[in-house]
Amino acid sequence: MDIDELNSQIVFDQKSQLNLQTVLVQGANQQNNQPLSIHIDAIALSDNHMQFSDLSLIEPFYSSIDHINGQILNYSTEPNTVLKVELEGNVNKSGYFKISG
Repeated sequence: MDIDELNSQIVFDQKSQLNLQTVLVQGANQQNNQPLSIHIDAIALSDNHMQFSDLSLIEPFYSSIDHINGQILNYSTEPNTVLKVELEGNVNKSGYFKISG
């Protein structure tokens, strides 16, 4: 799966719940209360953008991450699945990040 130039927003609310968890749980509840089963062998990211917020902290944290490139391998909702991530990009227009593992 290729994801190019996606703009996304990741938010941890005041209870530390991730906004993506809410979407997945609501989707599962609409399907006879069965948990969603997802497996994607490879996700390639190219020039993506993300707004990240953590509202659970004493002082809420906000960040903008640009030019996210890399890959995510073996994504699955199944327990005990090993995920591999190789990502890099720019943080707040002046920093750099790299995730590998």
